[in-house]
Amino acid sequence: MSMTVITALQILWLFAAYSIITILLPHLVVGKVIRFRNGYERFIIYTVLGNFYIINLVYLLELLHISCWFTLFFLTLIPLGILKIKLESIPFAAMADKAWETLRRLSGGQLKVRALADSGKDERKERRQERHRNRRTFIFKNIPDIILCLGIIVAAFYTFGTNLFVNYGYKLTDVVVHNSWINRLSENKIFFKGVYPFGYHNIIYYIHKIFFIDTYVILRVFNIVVVVWLAFIILAFCKLILRSRFLPYVAAFAYVLFDYYEYNSYERLCALIPQEYGMVFILPAIYCAFMYFREQRRELNGAATRQTKLYLAGFLMSFSLTLTVHFYATIAAGIYIAAIIIGFAGWLFRKPYFKKVLVTGLLSLFVAILPMGIAYATGTELEYSLKWALSVMSPKPFETNRNTIDTSISAEDEKEDETSEAETTENEPTRFGISIDDYTNRYGKVMGPVRAFYDITIDVLFHSAIKSESRIPSKVILFTFVFLVFAGLCYLFKRTGDKIYGGILLSTGLCMIFMTLLLSAAEFGLPKLMDNVRTRVFYDFYLGVAVVLAADCILSTIIASQRKRYALNAVSLAVLMIVMAGVINTGGIREPLMVSAFESNDAITCLTKIIKDTKKNTWTIVSANDEANMVYGHGYHYDLIDFLNEMEIVGDTGRVKMPTEIVYIFLEKYPIDYYISWEGSGTPIDEKYALKHLPIGRTRAIYENENRWILMSRLYYWAEAFENLYPNETSVFYETDKFICYRIEQNPYRLFNFAIDYGYNVPENVITLEKKE
Repeated sequence: MSMTVITALQILWLFAAYSIITILLPHLVVGKVIRFRNGYERFIIYTVLGNFYIINLVYLLELLHISCWFTLFFLTLIPLGILKIKLESIPFAAMADKAWETLRRLSGGQLKVRALADSGKDERKERRQERHRNRRTFIFKNIPDIILCLGIIVAAFYTFGTNLFVNYGYKLTDVVVHNSWINRLSENKIFFKGVYPFGYHNIIYYIHKIFFIDTYVILRVFNIVVVVWLAFIILAFCKLILRSRFLPYVAAFAYVLFDYYEYNSYERLCALIPQEYGMVFILPAIYCAFMYFREQRRELNGAATRQTKLYLAGFLMSFSLTLTVHFYATIAAGIYIAAIIIGFAGWLFRKPYFKKVLVTGLLSLFVAILPMGIAYATGTELEYSLKWALSVMSPKPFETNRNTIDTSISAEDEKEDETSEAETTENEPTRFGISIDDYTNRYGKVMGPVRAFYDITIDVLFHSAIKSESRIPSKVILFTFVFLVFAGLCYLFKRTGDKIYGGILLSTGLCMIFMTLLLSAAEFGLPKLMDNVRTRVFYDFYLGVAVVLAADCILSTIIASQRKRYALNAVSLAVLMIVMAGVINTGGIREPLMVSAFESNDAITCLTKIIKDTKKNTWTIVSANDEANMVYGHGYHYDLIDFLNEMEIVGDTGRVKMPTEIVYIFLEKYPIDYYISWEGSGTPIDEKYALKHLPIGRTRAIYENENRWILMSRLYYWAEAFENLYPNETSVFYETDKFICYRIEQNPYRLFNFAIDYGYNVPENVITLEKKE
C-alpha cells in the first residue's frame, strides 16, 4: 500500500475519531435536551462539551496516576451514561425490571423469540419512515448550505491538506517535543518537563489510547482536522450572530481559501501545536457571552427562557479551554472580552449581570489553572517554553540555559524573542522616522494621536496582516472597524431595534481596533502581550468575521423588515457569488500551503513499514532524526551522535550494544536540510565530510548544516565496514535514490558489538584531509 493511500486512510480515521469524541458522544448525552436548538449552535455546544470533558478526564486520571485504556474507556462511558439517564429522566429501574421479565419469559418458554422480534415492528417502521422524511426535508431545504459546507471542506483540504501527501514528516520543530510530552502521558508522567497547559496533549493522548492511532500519525495529520473545525467554528459563529444567510460563508472561505492574508498568519497551520488548537474555543466563548446578554435581557423583560445558566456554563467551559490549551489563545479571547465589557457596559454593571459574569469568569480561570496549580504546589517547576512565553510580556530578558537536543520552541520563536525584548519607548522614532510626540506637535493634542494611529496602523496592516500591493485594502479594513463602532453606537442609542446586535457590532469593532494596536505595539511603544507572528494568526482569524459582520449590518439595515427575510437571503447569496467570482477572476485563490518537513519522506515511509512488518519491541532504530519519539510503544531508538561518539576514539575496543533482535540503520545519501540550508545543501555524502570532527554538543545544531553531512558520511562508512564484517546478518530493508535503511539481525543472547574501527572514527584523520587538500 502506497504512503499516499495510508495517509488518506489515517486522515479519515482521525476525522472519525475526533468527530466521535466531540460530536457523537455529546450528541448521545445531551442531543435530546437541545434538539430544538439551531444546528450550528449544537455544533458549538458539542465541540465545547466533548473537549472539556475529555481534557479534564485525562487531567484527573493523570494526576491520580491511573490513566490507561481501561480507565479512560469506562470513565468516559459510565459518567456520561449516568448523566444521560438523569437529563432525559429515563426510568432505568423500570426498564431493567422489564428486561429481566422478558428474559425470564423467554427462558421459561412463555415468550417466543420470533414474537418478541415482531412486537413493535410496525411502530419501529413508522419511526424509521418519519426519520427518512425529516432527513429528506432537511436536505431539500438546505441544499445550498450543504453544497457550500462541502466546498469549505474541499477548500480546506486543498489549501492545508495537499502538503500532507507531499511532505510526510513534522513541519515544525515544536512538534518533536510535544510528541515526547504526549508519550509520557502513557507512563502517567504528566508535566514531566514542567507545568504547561496540557489540553492539546490530553486530546491527542486520548485519541491515541482509545482509537489506537499512533501519536506520531496524529501529529502528522491532525492539522487538517483542526483547520476544518476552525472553518466551521467561524461559519457557525457568523451564522448565529449575523442576520443574512449566506454572508457567513464568505468568512469561512476567506479563512481557508482566499489569498488576502499574509503568509505568516496561516503558515503555522501546516502543523498543529497548542496555540492553534486553542483557537477552536475562542469564538464559542464570545458567542456564549453575546447570548448571555441577550437571554438575560429577555428574562429581565419577563420572558420565561431560563437560558442564562446554559450560556454562562458554555462561556465557563469555552474560556477555560483556551487557557487549558494555550494562554496565547486566552489573551486573544481576553481582548475580545475586553471589547465586550465596553460594548455591553450599559448592562454588564447592572446588578443582575455583573455578579454572574464575574463569578463565571473567575470559575473558568480556576478550572483551567487547577490541574497546573496542583502540580506546581507539589513542587513541579514551570516548563521552559512557558517561562519563555511569559518573558515576552516582561521587560526583563529571559536567560536560556538549555542543553538538550529537543527544543520546545522553534528557532524562529527564539529569534523573535531575542529581538522583541528591545521595546521602543514613547519618544523613540517609528518606522516613519518621527516619534509620537512629533505627531502631537505637528497635528495637535487631539488629532496628533489619531493621525499617528492611522498612519502607523495602515503601515503595519500593509506589511504584517494584509497581502496586497497597495495600502487601499488596509485603509478599507481600518475604516470597517471604525464603521462597526459607529454602527454599534447607533443601534445602542436608537430607541427601537436590536440593541444586542448593536453591542455585537460595537464589541467586534473595538476588538479589531485593540488587535490592531497589539499588532502595532512596538511602533507605539506599548508592551507586547505576544509576538507579532502569533498576533497575526489571531488577527486574521478575527478579520473575516469583522468584515462580514459589517457587510451584514449594511444589508440588514437596507432590508430592515423581517417580512423581507427572503430578500435579505437572496441579496446575501448574490454577494457571496460576486465575491467568489471576483476572487477567482483576480487570482485570489490561495495556493496549497507547502512547507518542507524536518524528516524525509523516505524515513517516514520506512518507519511506517517497520511498524507494520516487524514485531513490537524487537527492534531498534539508529538515526539522526526524530524517530526517538515516533517509535514510542513499538520499538527503541539509538541517537546517531551517541552511536558514533561511542566509538570515536576507542574504535573496536568500545562497547555499543543494542539488546534487540533487529537493528535498523537510517542513512541519508543526500542529507536533508534540517531546519536551515547551507552552501552544501543538495550534495551527497562524501569522504571529505567523514574525515572531519564529529560535532560537539547536545543541541539541535549538531544535526544542522555541515554537521549533518559529517554524521551521515561517517555512518555510511561505518555501515560499509560493518556489512563487510557481517554480510549474512546485514541486508537492505528499504532504499531509494536518496535514502537507505539497513536491517541487521542478531542473536539477542549473543549481541554484536557495533563499535568497530571503520577507518574514520579517529580525530587524527583530520590531518589526512589537510594533506589531501
